[in-house]
Amino acid sequence: MKVNQKKIIIFPTDTVYGIGVRIDDKYNLKKIYQIKKRDFNKPISILFFSLQQIEKIVFLDNEIKKKIHYFWPGSVTLIVHVRLSCDLYKKEKKIGIRMPNHPLALKILKKEGPLRTTSINQSGEPPLNNYQEIKKKYQNKVDYIYYDNNKNHVSSGISSTVIDTTTFYWNIIRKGEKKNIIILKNIFSKYFFNKKHF
Repeated sequence: MKVNQKKIIIFPTDTVYGIGVRIDDKYNLKKIYQIKKRDFNKPISILFFSLQQIEKIVFLDNEIKKKIHYFWPGSVTLIVHVRLSCDLYKKEKKIGIRMPNHPLALKILKKEGPLRTTSINQSGEPPLNNYQEIKKKYQNKVDYIYYDNNKNHVSSGISSTVIDTTTFYWNIIRKGEKKNIIILKNIFSKYFFNKKHF
């Protein structure tokens, strides 16, 4: 199944299952908001395979690029500035981005390009991470649900850590796995984080 046919897909990641569409598919992106009953004012992040894919869309400063290998691929979402030259996101000045650490997710992203992706659940409810449960609830609402039968490809069931890097002091929006906060605080000086997090 090709996402470039402009379809809505559900697929596993290293955190939880995600529901996603091509980054240029505004019609189906709107449908995802409707499926999840999500507030249209809450942006949906981008999952990507490589820096070459994402740097056309967002600006990554040198401090991030130098240390990116410490947490990507992985369960950290960074909120960053959108490039002024990116016509797709003229209304969105910042957006969350993540490179997942999951073989099937990366295979899909490498083949199809970056995808606007969010957890598969009703807004305000815990994310779903069981294939059979997801299939039962959403198979008639999306075009394709990926299943990964490789038991070595593990999803943690914990949503990603979200860090807003667009402010002078970085803000932890969602903590996610504890190890992520420890890694980020070690590799980026405490100077970068809002003092309320200490």
